[in-house]
Parts: sequence; structure tokens; C-alpha cells
Amino acid sequence: MPTSLLPHLGPPGLPVASCAALWATDVLAGRTPPEEWPDRLPETLDAVTPELAARSPELLAAWRDLGEHQVIAALPSPGRPGLVPLGRALIEAGSSAAVGVLVAPSLGDGLVLLASEFGTSQDGGVLLDAVRVDCPPVPAARVEMHDRRSVQRTLTEALRAGTEHLESIAAPPVWTGAGAGGLSPSSAPELPAGVPGEMVDLLERAAAVAAATTAGLATASASLASTTGRARSLNRLRDAALDALEGATMAAGRSLR
Repeated sequence: MPTSLLPHLGPPGLPVASCAALWATDVLAGRTPPEEWPDRLPETLDAVTPELAARSPELLAAWRDLGEHQVIAALPSPGRPGLVPLGRALIEAGSSAAVGVLVAPSLGDGLVLLASEFGTSQDGGVLLDAVRVDCPPVPAARVEMHDRRSVQRTLTEALRAGTEHLESIAAPPVWTGAGAGGLSPSSAPELPAGVPGEMVDLLERAAAVAAATTAGLATASASLASTTGRARSLNRLRDAALDALEGATMAAGRSLR
């Protein structure tokens, strides 16, 4: 899987699952036709399979007709419970190619998004497919409990604690230096118009932390003790960033309903 897909999977840095969930919610609200949903997916993806292009509009229309109001995104990663409960069958279906899961919370229906490379390095790209799975319904209260302020507060606290720990072991945060300026240009043009700008900012911030910690985990510190402590701290931060992405996607989706 290309490094650029993990975990910042959409232009200029949001997960494909987050972008796809927000556009799916826009479909359920009647503003975007179901058949246009595949064309709204991030340009990071070069193509979708013919099967996904044909099946996804039918599935979204069925969810809408059954009364679903919002699609939420799960970003599963090893050892992290996440904010969205994933059934065993769903986890098994989401192989190493999985880049996220779209969940119809009241229906207990899910779509595991799978990305794979095709072609050559000179003439190829990333292809998106999906596997439909059953998953546990998500109570409405669990979806509603995540708002911008609570998500932002939790992420800020995780950043503060992580930065303090990294400094205590003389391991500088991976987001210092040339790459500390955040993501640019804004993701707003790639998302439904109803997503508030402050939610876009929060999504981008969480995605930037997830991307930086993922990159940081690929490098080692000067000593074994420092490397172990640094990896533990970065893993906690990455989990917090992915939680923030899931929570912020839920909160942003409510603005589209």
C-alpha cells in the first residue's frame, strides 16, 4: 500500500473513508444523486472498480429508503478499539488492503473500502473496491455524543501529553520543523458544501497528526530505550488522532442531515 494512503487517504490529507462517508450522508439527505457518489471520491484514488461503481449507488439508495440519515466512518487499526464498534465478520473482511469502513449505524450494514495498486510505477495508480458486510448497529446516542468541541478538546489534550512525554525522553515531536505548517490547500472544496469550515479545520488537524505520527513510527531514535518510549508515545498519539477523525466525521455528518 502506498505510504500516501496511510493514514491520510484523501486530498489533501483526509481519509478516503471520511470523505466517502460525508458524501454518502449528502446522498442520504437528497442533495447528491446516488449515482454521483463514486465521482465524489478523492482524487487520491485513480479509479473505482466497475462493480463498486454499479453497486454503491444502489446500496446508498437502499439505505436512504430504509430511513438511514447518516453514514459514519471507521478507521480500524491493530490494537485500537476505535469509536465505532466493528463486528468480527467486518474485521475479517477488511484485509490488509482495507483503508476504512463505511457504516450505516441504524441498519447494521457496512462497506469495507479496499485499495490496491494497479499497473506500473510509470503508468498505474490506486484502485478502490469494497466488500459489503454486516456489523453491529451503532446506537444514535453514540453517534450524537461526539461534537466539535469534545473532539477538539480530547485531541488537544493528547497532543499536549504526547509532546511533554516526547520532550522528557529527548525525542522531539515529529511535527516540528519544515512539515509543521499543516495541510495546504484546504480540504473544503473536496467535501460537501454543508460541512462547516471549523469542522474541516479539525479534520485536517487530526489527519495531520495521524500522518506525522505514522511517519514518525517508521524511524528510530538514537537509543533502544528512547526508541521504545517514542514508539509508545507516537502510537498513543496516532490512536488519538484516528479517534478524532472518526469523531469529527460523525460531527461533520450531522451538519449534512
